[in-house]
Amino acid sequence: MKIKTVFIAAMLAVSGFTQAQQVSKEVFEKAVNFLNCKTVELSLKEDTPNFQKYRKKCPCNESGYARVKFFLDSVGKYSATIALLDEIESLKKSFKKDWKQDEVVTLLCETIFTDNTKYQKLFAFADKRKNNPAFETLKRELKAELKKIFDEQVKVSIIEIKEKLKALEEKPPKVEEKGWFNEFTFHIDVFSILIAVILASIIVCGGLYFSKEIKKVSKEVSDKINDLQGKISKNPDGSSSEINNLKKELEGQFKEEISSLRDEIVKKSSQAAKPKYEQPEVKTEIFFLSTPNSDGSFNVSSVSLAYKEGTSIYKFTKVGNNRAEFRIDDKEASVEFALTYPDKNIDPVCEALNAVNSTAKQITTVEPGKAELVNDKWVVNKNHKAKIRYGI
Repeated sequence: MKIKTVFIAAMLAVSGFTQAQQVSKEVFEKAVNFLNCKTVELSLKEDTPNFQKYRKKCPCNESGYARVKFFLDSVGKYSATIALLDEIESLKKSFKKDWKQDEVVTLLCETIFTDNTKYQKLFAFADKRKNNPAFETLKRELKAELKKIFDEQVKVSIIEIKEKLKALEEKPPKVEEKGWFNEFTFHIDVFSILIAVILASIIVCGGLYFSKEIKKVSKEVSDKINDLQGKISKNPDGSSSEINNLKKELEGQFKEEISSLRDEIVKKSSQAAKPKYEQPEVKTEIFFLSTPNSDGSFNVSSVSLAYKEGTSIYKFTKVGNNRAEFRIDDKEASVEFALTYPDKNIDPVCEALNAVNSTAKQITTVEPGKAELVNDKWVVNKNHKAKIRYGI
């Protein structure tokens, strides 16, 4: 049983890290947001007063398209920069499934600045600054941020492996009395274990978390298989009792290594999941979303488990597996952001009990709205909109 646990653990590692090499839509959109924010920042650098205001109002590790555009609109003299902003935002539509990390890096750090046919505004932006050290700094910062975002995706994959292993420990698979250790299936399973462990070692050979432990088990398994094959070849008609003795010998040999591997996975996963800074624990039943779609829905990919100032507008509370109630968050930053474009930020999912005017500074949710999870969207029926009241 323990040997088979290693096999399953190794296959989970193979699956998890293979997926980690691919870029999800959410990760790609985060990368585009960072590119957009830093590009606008560089374009404002010569306008010192607005440059300083922009860096304060729009920190690039947490600012999306809506926040950056709101700042540019408030200044009112950057139509060319807004056009550049829109072209970068349109990159999100080019997302492809199974996109690899190196392909995303090449697109966002090189291709968009050199392709004058598809990305005319970005090409012009880069051409104007081709001898400017600040432009090279921009690309270095972008590559560093992409690495950070990809690392976070790897951490999520490790956490998922941890959860699968935990479930495996709680509900171990049933094995018939004759088991998997008869003469025929013995060869198949042992070699499958070896292949899986070697694959996992290759995938994490860059030093990701537990590569040394996997390589250690791989070598031990390989040596033991060679020894065991020699014994079986000398006595192919060995009795079932001898086979059972060999089974016990193999299980005992690797009991400690298997336990150590599992503990290391859990330990490293916990360390990876721990934030570098202290922040309040966010319950999984509560999450935040920003601007709704025009049809009264929210994209699941935009869900944030933590409140983000200048981005979060709506606070959702799950009341079932596929149901949630929502309200406009009562923080000042949320209300201010919502009121910038009431027709886009509020009207699709809220029913106002009084008219909004230019002096409105408060929004009270009189009755929470209701949303249902349908595929990849939280959908708000027109009869279940949140009821709100504007105040001054």
